[in-house]
Amino acid sequence: MSAPSSPAALIGQLSNALDMTVRFGQRRLGPAIWHFDPDSEAHAEVANTELGNRGALWGERPPRTAYALAAVLMTAVLDNPASLRRLLGDEMPAIGPTVVTASATLSATASSTG
Repeated sequence: MSAPSSPAALIGQLSNALDMTVRFGQRRLGPAIWHFDPDSEAHAEVANTELGNRGALWGERPPRTAYALAAVLMTAVLDNPASLRRLLGDEMPAIGPTVVTASATLSATASSTG
């Protein structure tokens, strides 16, 4: 990809990158389905026969709760680039460039500290 020739071209490239990221994430995440494939690891976890501290079966609730929380977390992760994309629209609010810059700076800082 070549360097953008103008601010509008840069905004267009950023918008396209954010759109592609969100679409990819949505395809990978898929719909919230709570019926697991019989040969999946999730199905085995839901069918576990482990006993809890009180001697009762754990049942389906703990693994289903973990999968539901993971799905909510991934939805929140995808919400960030989708929100950034809205800030780069044709009628960009004045705060848009500031939010995008802050997000990029925080992401770069977090990834460099590791």
